[in-house]
Amino acid sequence: IPSSPNPQERVLKCGWLKKQRSIMKNWQQRWFVLRGDQLFYYKDEEETKPQNLCKAMCCLCLEEGVRV
Repeated sequence: IPSSPNPQERVLKCGWLKKQRSIMKNWQQRWFVLRGDQLFYYKDEEETKPQNLCKAMCCLCLEEGVRV
């Protein structure tokens, strides 16, 4: 069970991403929120409890339309 996000820690970036499921290997769209070094994801923007979290060891934020 992921820890709850600290409401005092500001949101650095948030938005929709697709993640691959571990068993079925299909892709699901999820709402991701980066707070500090923690990347939480939710079923949608309205959810208050994260489904899971990833430790964000290295993060690169790109503006929409930027190609790398």
